Amino acid sequence: MAFSYRNHYLRIENRILNAGILMKAPKQIILREDVIDDLLHLRKPGMTLSWVIEELIEHEKKRRLVDDIRRIQEREALLELL
Repeated sequence: MAFSYRNHYLRIENRILNAGILMKAPKQIILREDVIDDLLHLRKPGMTLSWVIEELIEHEKKRRLVDDIRRIQEREALLELL
């Protein structure tokens, strides 16, 4: 039997629906099953996958801000030495 993205997507969608966390949204994304497993493990009781993704995005934004601040501080410290 040939691999079908459509069938694969439907299996994943049904799996999420059976987990009771599928919310209808205007956009849909296709995720590998291992990514869905990771998201489900990160999910706290009552959270949707959308909330988990939002938290991951916010965490990444904060991490990048901290990296930028460190880089600026290091650059300023080097300029003070000159």
